Formats: sequence, structure tokens, C-alpha cells
Amino acid sequence: MFNLDSLLKNLKKDIKNNQGIVEGIFLSNGFRAFKLVLGLITTYIVVRYFSPETYGQYNFVLTIIAALSIFSLPGINNVVAQSTARGFIGTFRVSISKTVIFSLIATALLFAGAVYYLFLKENEVMALSFCIAGILFPVANGLCQWKAVYLGSEKFRYLALTGAVNAVFRTVLMVATSILYPGNIIYLLIAFLTPAVFQNLFQTMKLWSQTSKTDKAEKDSIDYGMKTSLYAVATAISSNIDNLLLYMFLSPAALAVFVVAKKVPEMLKLLIQGIAKVLSPKFSKQVVFTKKMDKFFKLFSVVVAVGTIAMAFTIYPFCFVLFFGEQYKGALFYSQLLLCTVAIVNSAPLKFWFISSRLDKKNNKKIVLAMSLSRIIFSLLLIPFFGIAGAIASTFFHRVISSFYIHWLMAKTYPAMDN
Repeated sequence: MFNLDSLLKNLKKDIKNNQGIVEGIFLSNGFRAFKLVLGLITTYIVVRYFSPETYGQYNFVLTIIAALSIFSLPGINNVVAQSTARGFIGTFRVSISKTVIFSLIATALLFAGAVYYLFLKENEVMALSFCIAGILFPVANGLCQWKAVYLGSEKFRYLALTGAVNAVFRTVLMVATSILYPGNIIYLLIAFLTPAVFQNLFQTMKLWSQTSKTDKAEKDSIDYGMKTSLYAVATAISSNIDNLLLYMFLSPAALAVFVVAKKVPEMLKLLIQGIAKVLSPKFSKQVVFTKKMDKFFKLFSVVVAVGTIAMAFTIYPFCFVLFFGEQYKGALFYSQLLLCTVAIVNSAPLKFWFISSRLDKKNNKKIVLAMSLSRIIFSLLLIPFFGIAGAIASTFFHRVISSFYIHWLMAKTYPAMDN
């Protein structure tokens, strides 16, 4: 017989035993929800002061920056967090020089883009945008390891606080820029990148002064981070190929419509990934994948899926038009479909992060390649012929295929075991 009192008692006990993790989840996702609100406020203003054409150009520059993020060695951030959780704070210091040096490659490529737009396209605005992005890239994207240190130390409150300050600063700058300089993507780009530059410099110098050359770095961790960063090449291409193809085959305005359509679904996806990141230090200390963890994953998946789909077809349409305006009303259905794709595959990121916490190079590589290649293939096949609808279909197919593969690989390699 179902015993509610027993269920509540066990739930209370689990929360008490994992108080730090539970607090981390609430703080992390409370902060992400806060960023969601600020992001919607920013978008509300920006789409009203920028035409779809100029908003599309601005997002194209951001897409190129995101694609070049591979040169900031994103895999190293994961190992810094896990090494810190295991007591190897020295990994942070070792990682800095690697990411800064490789980030300069991205700077060179962005400068090359600036030359292309200036002399071949005779577009001074885009040329200057690429030039500014190149100057700020090494700091804005290459000095993010401080977040990994605090994540590995489970200092979730501090991370939430610093993130909130940065988000507010960015929102104020972007809103003010949009109102004072409508349609100017150069000033908007500076407003977007500047807060990260100042915060990364300050936090990196602060942590550097608090650590010492004698602090030990975890053996082989940086090598593992470098290798997983190589896998991120495919990830960077696949994550941005939709935007690139829409810009190339259709127009900046079409890209703007797609960016608006995926704005909230991507934020929801980041919320789920935020939970996985908070759990990552906990995963790294687990010897095996337990049945209790498996049960949590399944319950989490059902709750998120039902809640997301219900929201997508009830209050979401009203909120979408309210925030993005009538000019983007045609993107609503696309956005609803994207929300549904996030809903049905939501537990896969948790299992992927568990596999990553094992420093499992072989399976990590398999997953990244499966996710990336499926998206690249579907995007190349569908977007040139079906435009935005093709981008939505590509997202659906690659997410479902990737989710099935992750669950299969997890069951095969790390089957749920008794505590």
C-alpha cells in the first residue's frame, strides 16, 4: 500500500543528507531563472529598437564568437571543477596559460573576418564588430576557470551572487545602449561583452592571489581537458551551424526569427544543464551509479517534461508575443516545438555529466561526436531546402538520437547498482 508519510519522511531525510547539493540546485537555477527574466527584459527592448535585419547581423557576430569558443578550451573548465572537488586547486593555475594562448588564435581569426568585411564586402560596421570581438575574446572567453573553481568548491552562493551582478550590469548596459543608439550593433556588442571582461579579470586575479605555485595540480587532468576540448570542435560547429546556414542561405532577418524562436527553449536547456553542473562535483565522488540516482533521474525527467509541455501550450503563447512583439509572432510555433524537444530529452544531460565526471575519455568522445555529427548532417540536409522549418526539424532529430544514444551507453557502461 502507498504510504505517503513514509515517502515524505524519506524525502526529508534525503534533502537533509544532501543539503549542500539541494541548496546548490536551488541557487544555481534560481540564478538562471533570474538571468532568464533579465534576458527577456533585454530582448524585449532590443527587438523594439533593432530591425530584424540588424538584430540578425548582431546575432551572426555572436554566432561566430560562439563557434570560436573552442579556442578557449572549454573542456578544461570541467576538469578544473572536478580537480578542485578532489582537492587539486593547483589545476586552476596551470589551466590559465593554456586557455589564454589558444584564445589568441580566435583573436587572429576574428581579425581576419574584419579584414574580409572591410575590403571584400565594404561593410565597415561588420568589420569593426569583428575587430572588437577579437580584442575582447581572450578575456571574455578565455578566463572563465574561476567559475569552475567555485563550482568544484561547491560555493554556489558566491557563484549565484557574482553571476547576478554580471547579469544586471549587462542588462543595464544593453538596454541603455539600445535606447540611446538604436540599430547600432557595435555599441550593443560592446555592452554584451564588457561585463564578462571586467568580471573575469577581477575574479581571476583574486583567485590567483589566493593560490600558490606549490598547490598541486591533478595528474593528467589538463591533458584530459585538452582532449575533450578537441572534441568540442564538432560541438562548436554543430551548435552554431543552424545560425550560419540560415544567415548564408536566407538572410539576417531569417536568422533573427530563429534566434527569437529558440531564446526561451535554450534558456530552459541551460537550466537543466545547470542542475547537471551542480551535481557534477557530487558525481565525481560517487564510486558507482546507484539505483537511487537512477530513480531521481527518471522522476526529474517526468516532472520537467510534463511541466514544460503544459506550459508551452497554455500561458507561453501570450508571454511570447508580449515579450517579442507582433513582428516575431510567426516564430511562436517554432518556439513551442523547440520547447517540446527540450522536454522529451531532458534527463540526457544529467547522465552525460555523470559520464564526464568519470574522466571517461572514450565514452565522452563517442557522445560528443554522436551529438555533433547528427546535428551537422541533419542541418546540412534540411536547412538549405526548408529554411527555418528545416532548422527546427534538425534540432528535433539530433536531440532525440543523441538522447537515445546517451541512455543506451549509460545503461551499458554504468548500469544502476545497489547502494
